[in-house]
Amino acid sequence: MTRSFAFMVSCFLVGLTLNASAQQSAPATPTPPPVVGTLAGHPDWPAAKDSADVDTVDHLVASLYDVISGPAGNRDWQRFRSLFLPDGRIGSIHPDFPASKDKPARKGDVVFLTPDMFAQQNDPYFKTTGFFERSIANRVEEFGDLVEVWSTDEGRDAKDDAKPSSRGINSFQIVHARGRFWIASLLFDNERPGLTLPAKYLITAAYDQNVDQSPAIATIMCSETSLPDTPSWRLSAALSGSYDGEEGFKSKGAEYRDAGQSECFSDPTCGVEPKLQ
Repeated sequence: MTRSFAFMVSCFLVGLTLNASAQQSAPATPTPPPVVGTLAGHPDWPAAKDSADVDTVDHLVASLYDVISGPAGNRDWQRFRSLFLPDGRIGSIHPDFPASKDKPARKGDVVFLTPDMFAQQNDPYFKTTGFFERSIANRVEEFGDLVEVWSTDEGRDAKDDAKPSSRGINSFQIVHARGRFWIASLLFDNERPGLTLPAKYLITAAYDQNVDQSPAIATIMCSETSLPDTPSWRLSAALSGSYDGEEGFKSKGAEYRDAGQSECFSDPTCGVEPKLQ
């Protein structure tokens, strides 16, 4: 009896040992790879340099303008990249141009770059050339985590230039994910002979006090000359080739509005320089 009991216990212990060994040697179920195109699929993508760069739509747009503007020299491309989704795109619209005595005709096109491609392509230009832009007016539409910003802006070669060398529209598509805002895509087009900004794009659209926007943009209803000189960005004529500068406008009978004239609309704060929160 005792001998039989001991034998049964021994078999039981051997069974436990074999079972434990089998469990230890069984391969672990591999973790599935991240879905292509997701944030998880880009673990090395730079985080925001400052949480204040990406905590609101206005701060995100202002940060993009700020990081690309400045005198000739280096740009903070890591900060620039961090404002975009890893698979974000930057699109430059190139209109049709007829042939001239100096240049052949050019068919319209759109050039799309990733943030990395944009930095690599334009870094040499910014190292030797100053570039400043400021926002004239922003129009914002939101639904869920999707945001569209129609941003009117103007560019200067030097911050203190009396008149801009270019003006146009930046069309931002922005998403909210993981507690912050990201630029998904950015398309831009410039004024040129035959195409000028209409008056409705030179003022900020009516402001809803319930929308969380920065007072620096949302509550100002003044003309471009009354707004603060906020640095902004976009490819200049030298980069995109789609704009031949203010002199080209004048030679074809068009001219920018006199920068000395200011025109206010309805906001009592017009002409008062606000500060970003």
